[in-house]
Amino acid sequence: MRFNRLVLLVLFSLFAITAFAQPPMPDFSKWNKVEDHTTPYLSKGKPVQVRDAHYVFINQERTEAFMEIVFYNPNTTLAWFSISIHQYKDKASEAYLSEVYLYETDRNGAWVFVEDISKTKDSLESVLNRYDLFLRS
Repeated sequence: MRFNRLVLLVLFSLFAITAFAQPPMPDFSKWNKVEDHTTPYLSKGKPVQVRDAHYVFINQERTEAFMEIVFYNPNTTLAWFSISIHQYKDKASEAYLSEVYLYETDRNGAWVFVEDISKTKDSLESVLNRYDLFLRS
């Protein structure tokens, strides 16, 4: 009996840590679309045009701002990956903090959390490189 409790405790802890580490994709469907354009990139040495759309929401108190940048696969025009940015005012320090997450779509088109890129230097460039996209000059 004691061993069963220990196993349950360990499983619950692992589940809680995993659930905490994977923030859900925000529902940006009702946010303001502020930009929608295509950008020329090089992918595997070939020129491609990749569409990206930017969605923004700022709460009434202006203490939180959300931005979703959705990139669309140039071969299928379906959503491919997204950078989710959440900026908020810390109540204790009055400083503004940011969380930046990377999501991508699975085979069924559902959004899946990939990683927290908040502390990644040059996060946009590193994400683009991850998907073999390099800005054309």
